[in-house]
Amino acid sequence: MRASSVWAIGLLSLLVLIAPAAWAHSGGVRYVDARLAAGGPSLTVRVGAEATAAQVGIGPELDSFELEESAAEVAPWLVEGLEVTAGGVACTRTLGEPRAVDGADGRFAAVDATFECGDGAVTILDHSLAGADAGHRTIVAFEGAVHILGGADDRLTLSEPATTAQVVWAFLVEGVIHLVTGYDHVLFLLSLLFAAGVVARRRGTRIAGLEVAKVVTAFTIGHSITLVLASLGVVALNLQLVETIIAASIVAVAGLNVLRPEASVGRPAIALGFGLVHGFGFSSVLAEVGLPQGERAAALFSFNLGIELAQLAVVAIAIVPLAWLASHEKLYRAAVMRGGSLAIAGVASVWVVQRALGL
Repeated sequence: MRASSVWAIGLLSLLVLIAPAAWAHSGGVRYVDARLAAGGPSLTVRVGAEATAAQVGIGPELDSFELEESAAEVAPWLVEGLEVTAGGVACTRTLGEPRAVDGADGRFAAVDATFECGDGAVTILDHSLAGADAGHRTIVAFEGAVHILGGADDRLTLSEPATTAQVVWAFLVEGVIHLVTGYDHVLFLLSLLFAAGVVARRRGTRIAGLEVAKVVTAFTIGHSITLVLASLGVVALNLQLVETIIAASIVAVAGLNVLRPEASVGRPAIALGFGLVHGFGFSSVLAEVGLPQGERAAALFSFNLGIELAQLAVVAIAIVPLAWLASHEKLYRAAVMRGGSLAIAGVASVWVVQRALGL
């Protein structure tokens, strides 16, 4: 078997492995809406339907009957690792019945937890984060502010509002994580970059670098515009439609790589146009997290900055092997422009069907 065929099969296998995860952006995220009363706080905890289904063995549609039958397992799992203390003393917890709720980023399993506490500052601790994967985090919304628990930052004192620096850092990290774990956005970007190898062979590395810069800049402008407009409530689109078009945009660009591998002209325009749609996808994350009152501009700016930093990292990592492969023209055309693009288009086509049908 030729090296180009081996490379293409390897890429296809990798894409097949990541395909199921790409539709579940919220799988490693737990959302907590916190309210503080005289006797103690009450929390509404939400986890994505697919993550819940995988954990407790029920369907991802979260049928009410199945939830009721599995309530004794679902409710404790949703709050697993969460502890509330007052003055360093653990509060007494009461759990409600789990239920299914719909959010901007899909379907969730939710449960209400109330706490009876003594005197002292109330603190939420997430012990589960210590052993979790790097992408897992708990997002706590409290009195218009948003706090992201993850890594070493595993606690939040509810009486202390988040500082601007904390908001900036939290949303910067959230932007990076969303781009890196948003495989559809990454594959779209890679599909746009594939043409750079052909340009490098025909017109030189310098011209290819300029083409990459134009494409990345156009994509950034596009998604930044709609991210801001959607996050501020100026424009709204149906999320299922947006996610379907995002998947279709990957098919379109990957297909262009196969049908017209030498057509670099117009790629920035394509990146700008589809970037406008991808921005609505990015905004769905902020719709779930919520922009903190008084820090909306800082949160929005830092989230978008996080996306851009992650995007530049993806480009920097991908450009080295692409440049090497481009120096082997036959290998590049067979393995990347044809094999890689067909593999990406195949995976994205599955997403189009899944998202259009709401699967």
